[in-house]
Amino acid sequence: MKKLKVVTNKSKDPRKFRDKKLGRDVILQPGESTFTSSPPKPNSIFKVEDETNREKPKARAAIVGVKKIRKEDDSE
Repeated sequence: MKKLKVVTNKSKDPRKFRDKKLGRDVILQPGESTFTSSPPKPNSIFKVEDETNREKPKARAAIVGVKKIRKEDDSE
């Protein structure tokens, strides 16, 4: 199985590249990334990296620090 590559748009404008495996164009906004098995050649517009070299996203504080608050029942 082919390893996935991460393609990142480095330009300030939306750009597209042709994904040969999917058979369609992929449009990337500035700074946006996508995974593909058939990436374009690296150039001044697209940065191509292996999936394993990419940093894992950090856990969001909103999800990690949430505590459940119980409603106190006033009926006795």
